[in-house]
Amino acid sequence: MLRSLHPDRLTFRAFLVLVLVSQLAFAGANLARATRPHAFLVGDCPYYAAACESLWRDGDLDLTNQLVPAGLDPAETLEYLRDNHDTQFALSASHRATLKHSPLMPILTLPFYALFGVWGLLLANVAVLTLLMALLARLSPDRGRCRAVLLAMLATTPLIAYAFNYSPDLLLTLLCMGAVSCVLREKWFVAGLLAGLAVWCKIYAVPILLPVVLLSPIRRWPRSIAGAAIALLLMLLLQWHTFGHPLTSGYDRSATVTDEGIVLRDHTSRFNQPIALGLWRLLTDPQVGMLPKAPLWCLWPLAAWLVWRSETYEKRKVLMLVGMIAANLTIIAPYDEWNASAFGNRFLFPALAAGMVLLAGAVRGTVEAQILSPTASGSV
Repeated sequence: MLRSLHPDRLTFRAFLVLVLVSQLAFAGANLARATRPHAFLVGDCPYYAAACESLWRDGDLDLTNQLVPAGLDPAETLEYLRDNHDTQFALSASHRATLKHSPLMPILTLPFYALFGVWGLLLANVAVLTLLMALLARLSPDRGRCRAVLLAMLATTPLIAYAFNYSPDLLLTLLCMGAVSCVLREKWFVAGLLAGLAVWCKIYAVPILLPVVLLSPIRRWPRSIAGAAIALLLMLLLQWHTFGHPLTSGYDRSATVTDEGIVLRDHTSRFNQPIALGLWRLLTDPQVGMLPKAPLWCLWPLAAWLVWRSETYEKRKVLMLVGMIAANLTIIAPYDEWNASAFGNRFLFPALAAGMVLLAGAVRGTVEAQILSPTASGSV
């Protein structure tokens, strides 16, 4: 009996079952103590959900009828938006309230909403986190103890808290790590497609994925560019339709209601914090810092050094993962709203996932761990 519980006997299938069970248990516990319907919709989540509802029921991204009760005159509408949704929506080219955030997640999860209503969005979130953990297991050595490390980090990081959520940050991380996996497997077109979708999900995916691009063979770039172009073209066309210009997004037309009317603000201007101070906060803040909220992750520099010394671990893979972590930390450190997270720092999920792969790769057994390269083991 005890032998069956040994980490090395943790199969990939058992790993996925445990991931799914842990999410359902966490979500169930939250539902049991919830005091309002759809309690998983917190922070920005209600606006993503409203966009999904609008796409399904109205066929558009005009959220006015989702955000404002019917029958209000223009003055009352402005007052209601100011009191209930100020800074949480964008203004379209036709001067209608629309989604400030990327509409990619509502678009991708629309089938879940069509089948199960609002609860389908929670199911979609569980599916994304399950796929992410499966991908991290595939990116790690094919050993039970490595999967056990990933499970331990799922339980001791903010990832499990976002199981009861509707999270674009989980989706972004899945797309980023999927692009890494496809590059290592030499699936160049799909890698580009996933990278393009990641940029559509959140624009700061560009610097996060830059190390992956630079460490890929230049001769393979055309295929990846073709894949990325499909996703980015769809993004640009939708932005053109919604905001009147392909390079204008909801973040460029974030709306604030004043006594004079609606004032537009550029969300991309909110990167004003000193980088050194920002990095210190990202690591040590009691509420969202990585040290108190994801202590095992903070061992990633040691893990990177251990796997770099291994003769069988692909050096390019280490550089990609370390580069992603450094880029993610650097881009979020100056962000004015660096702590705008409900549970831990969701903006650092790509860095968290990359660190998890490094830590899983650094595991040693009773004999030296056989950390295999993707081409040798097919484990990526």
